Formats: sequence, structure tokens, C-alpha cells
Amino acid sequence: RSEHVRQRARFDLLDREIADTASLVREFLRPWRATDAPDLEDPAGKPDMVLLRGAFDDLRARIDAARDVQDDIRAIRTNIQSLRQRIDEVDSAVDSLFAQAGVALRDRAVLAHRIKQLPQWKEASDALHQANTGEAVVRARLAEQPAFAALADEGERVRLHADLQTATVEAGEHTRLIQLQAEIRTRLNDAGADGKLEQAAAEESRARQVLEDKRDEALLAVATKTLLDDVERAFEAEHEPVVLRRARDVFADVTARAFDLRLRGDGSFVAHDVRQEAARELAELSSGTRMQLLLALRLAWIETQEQGGEALPLFLDEALTTSDEERFAVMAQSLERLAGARDEGRDGTGNAIGDAADDGIATGVEEGTGGGAAHETADGAAVEDRDEDGAGTARRRQIFYLSARRHEPALWQQATGARRAVIDLAAVRFPSAVHPPEEYRVEALPSIPAPDGRSAESYASLLGVPPRLDLHRPEGSIHLFHLLRDDPALLHTLMDTWRIGSLGQLEVLLASDAARTALPGEDLQCRLRRRCRVVRAWVELWRRGRGQPVDRGVLEQCSAISATFIDRVADQAALVGGDAEALLHALRDGKVDRFRSRKTDELEQWFAEEGYTDDQERLTGENRHRLTLQRAAPETAADAADLNRVVSWLESNDAAGDDADDRRGASDEGFGIDRVP
Repeated sequence: RSEHVRQRARFDLLDREIADTASLVREFLRPWRATDAPDLEDPAGKPDMVLLRGAFDDLRARIDAARDVQDDIRAIRTNIQSLRQRIDEVDSAVDSLFAQAGVALRDRAVLAHRIKQLPQWKEASDALHQANTGEAVVRARLAEQPAFAALADEGERVRLHADLQTATVEAGEHTRLIQLQAEIRTRLNDAGADGKLEQAAAEESRARQVLEDKRDEALLAVATKTLLDDVERAFEAEHEPVVLRRARDVFADVTARAFDLRLRGDGSFVAHDVRQEAARELAELSSGTRMQLLLALRLAWIETQEQGGEALPLFLDEALTTSDEERFAVMAQSLERLAGARDEGRDGTGNAIGDAADDGIATGVEEGTGGGAAHETADGAAVEDRDEDGAGTARRRQIFYLSARRHEPALWQQATGARRAVIDLAAVRFPSAVHPPEEYRVEALPSIPAPDGRSAESYASLLGVPPRLDLHRPEGSIHLFHLLRDDPALLHTLMDTWRIGSLGQLEVLLASDAARTALPGEDLQCRLRRRCRVVRAWVELWRRGRGQPVDRGVLEQCSAISATFIDRVADQAALVGGDAEALLHALRDGKVDRFRSRKTDELEQWFAEEGYTDDQERLTGENRHRLTLQRAAPETAADAADLNRVVSWLESNDAAGDDADDRRGASDEGFGIDRVP
């Protein structure tokens, strides 16, 4: 029994421990149980062991599930971290892609546009690769021509294209010459087969021998005649070049370089019109120019005969009566220089206008009395000999000038700035004679306006320079403005002081002694000579491929055009600006009704024979520019730059209008004093 009590006590103790433990377990399980889970106690409040055991089993299962969930969470977190790293890598790659594409970050619109252009980019890339490959092939071919490779590297496309065109033309010409050579050789072989070539060669040799015999006979005859000439003829022949030189200078001086004096092979003189570049016989000259020529010859002969000795007096009887005011002024200035000229020890300019100017030009008027009596004035220019201080002795010459015009003393003073002594012979003989003031009135010479800061274009307009060059006229007629656009002051000096307005007149001045006074400085003279040469070279190249202009006067000389068609064909020629080739095209296109093609062919042949068409290929402006500089051959970079400037002016003038405009340009490229306001 006691054991039973002890066991019972132990059982109660255990029961209480179980109850306490169950309470603890129940309190522990309460937060984890579902709201609809059964109560773990019986109605008496005692723990239900079965339910408690079930709760434990359920808790164990839920713990296992929680562990699985935690494992899943850890795995998911690991995966999330991995995905975040991948996202960072993708973001970096995207940023790098935007940077490589040169697009602002996250600018998807621009990137989408670039992606849309990707096919074209690939095509362009392939084309670039092919171009690079082609360039490498071409460079390999140009390995022996480094100059062309250098031009390609510098981007000189225009020059390379021009060289290509030139080479193509030359290659075609080379091929043609080779074919011609082959044809000639074939013909020679054919000719040699029948012995005609040897026969012709023998005949040529015999004819050459006969010709050489005749030449020897002619030379012997000329030598015999020369040896038989008298001493006087030999003396004249020896000194004639000196006379010609002096006469040329005087004639050029008195005509403002509009004319030059040249010697023919037969020993006769001829005047050369430098503007029209044509020889003029004495009978073809105006009375004023003819008088100037004769006076120049006489003065040159007189100076040569004096041979540096004492200057003999000159008497001029109405030598300038037929001259207008401008020619009179030039002649008066020339006579002033002649009156005060030094001997050969002077400076050689020929421009010393008599230091004895206060001796004056003695002019006088002599009138007859009685009905119908002729009247005569006498301008006596008396310049006495004087010794000068300093080196050398001046040679003075007395000049007596007789004139019938009362206003010439005033003209003389206006032209030379010197008031010469006037002897009025009529007043001496008839003291009571009174003449109205109108007889002494002098018309002022037209003056050339100064540039006064005007632009080149404004000054050219003021001078009346034709805006377009007529390049079919002689080069000597080209207005001086086209050579001196950059120096209006020098242009004004040459036109106003020296009365020079064209290229031909400038060339005559540069060839004379007066150039040292008109154009001081050897550099300036050389520069102007180069410009004259380059203008002539450029004009010659411009005319390549261009025939002479055609007008009614030309067409009337061709028998292919009858009187029925001459008016309409001449009108058509005017419409095309005188271009012979354009006229032929118009006739073939039926611009003139019922003008037959056979007549057009005849006209074309006549144009070719007379030089109105030119089969040569016309040069482009670039080729013309390059060839002009090659012909000019400038010695320094500064010279090349100066000539480039002049050629650019000419090319700009040509580019300002088409050929028809050029041919219909101004009709006068000359001095044009009458157009100056």
C-alpha cells in the first residue's frame, strides 16, 4: 500500500508536470494555430493529450514546410541578387552601346532611328571597303607617278580632271599620228614598189641642184650690186637704223603711242596702228597723223645729221594747221622737249622742257590787206643756247613756228604750261589791226577724271570702258583698264598725262625712252611688260576653237548665199551673235526656210577656208588659265601671283557673259576720250 501511495504521488507529480508542460506548449502553440483549430483542452480545462499530440504533429509538419519555404526564400534571394547583377551588367552594356553610337543616354528614339539606318550603314561600309580596295589598287598603279598621287591626296580634283582631259586629247592625237604614220609607210611601200619614189627623189635632187645654182647666181648678183654701190649709199645704210629709232620715238611720242614706225624690207617706212595692229600707208593716214609722221622723220634726220654738235634752228610753216587740239597739244609738248634737248650726256629721257622757258615761243600774226589777200601768222619759237650749272652742257634749239590760226599761242601755253614770246607780224606791218577776242579763244582739252577713291568697277563706268572684251578684235585695242584694275592712279596718269588708253599704246611706250619718265622704276616696267605678254597669250588661247565673227559684210562675200537669202541669213547671223558654227546649226535646223543643205555645206566649207570656223577644241577656263601661266613663265612667286590676278580678271570678264555677249560687246576698246564726262 505504501508503494501504491508512493506511485500515486509520483503519478500526481507527473500529472501536474504534464499539465504545466501542456500549458506551456498550449501557450507556445497558440500564436501558430489556425483560428478554426479545435481547442486543446477538454471541457474540464484539462489538456487533451490526443489533440495535443496532433497539434505537435501538425506543428512538426508546418516547421518542415517553413524550413522548405525558408530554403526557397534563400534560393529566391540568391536568384534576385544574381538577376540584379545581370541587370547592372545589362545597364552597363546598354550605356556602352549608347556611348559607342554617340547617342545621349537612354535616348531610345535616336537609337531606334540609328538602328533603322543600319542597312544603309552596312551598304555604305561595304562601299567604303570597296573604295579603299580600289584606292589601294590605283595607288599601286600610281607608284611610279608620285606627282599624281600627291595631287589626289591634296584633293586637286579640278586639276586632275583637266590633266586627264589633256592626256585624253594627247592620247587621241598620238593614236591618230600612229595611224597616219602607218598609212604613210604603207603608201611609201606601195610607191616604192613601182619605182616612182626613186624617180621622184632623183627629179627632186636634180631640181634642188638647179635651184642651188640659181641661188648662187642670185647671191653673186646681189653681192656684185652691193659692191658697186657708192660711198654715200653705204653711209646712209649705216646710219639709217639710228634715224629709224629716233623717228620711231618721236612718232610714238607725238601720237600718244597710238602709232609705231617700222621699216620695210625695201627700205620704205610704214606706220603701224598699234590698236588695230595693222600697217597703214602714208595715203591711208589722216592729214594730222600724216603730218606728224613726216615731221617725226624730218626731226629724226635733223638730229642725226647734227651728230651731237650745235643744234640748228627749225622753221615750221603751218605744220600743225590740220591737227586737232589734242594732237596740237602733243606736238607742242614734243617741240618743247626738242627745243630743250641735251646732248648724249643727258639723262636720256628726252623730257627736258627747256630751262630757258622764259625766252618763250615767239608767235606773230601777219595779215594781208586788200580784197582777197591771204593772211598768215608766224609763231616763232626762239629758245636761246645757255650754259647750265652742273654736269653737262644743254643743247638748245631755236624753233620758229609760222601759223595762220590766232588761237594757237594760247593752245601752246595750255599744252606746255609755258608762255612763249609772240611776234604779231600783222601788228608790226599793220599797227592799226584789231582782232576780236573770240579769235584767241581756246577750247579746253577733254580731261580724264581722277579715280578719287572709287572702286575699280565705278571708275571703269566713269571712263566709259566697255564692260565686255571684244576678243575678236586685235589685242592692241584692249583697254588699259583690263591690265590695271588694281592701280587706278597709274591708269589715270597714263591716260591723262600720256594719253595712253590701250595695250598696244602701252607696249609702244614701254619700248621707248619715255618709259623711264612715264613709268619710273625698272620693276614697274617689267611688271607691265609681263602683263602685256600674259594678256596676249590668254587672248590667243581663248581664240582656240573660235572662228572670226560673221556679219552681213562677210556673208555677202560668199557665193553660196544668193540675194534672195542674204537678208534672212544675215538676220540669223545677228541672232547667234556672229557665231559661224551656230549659224550653220541654225541653217540645218531650218531657221531659214528653203535654204538648201547643199548650200549650207558650201557655206561651211567656205567658213573653214576663210577662218570663220576653227576645228580645234575650245579650252576650258581652267586649262586656259594654266596654259597662259605656263607660257608667261613667271620667275618668282610674286610674279606668278600678279599674273594669276590678271588672268583671273580676264576669265571673270569672259565668264560674265556667253560668247554671243562677248561678240556683241562694245564696238570700241580704244581710248574713248569723247566718252569721258
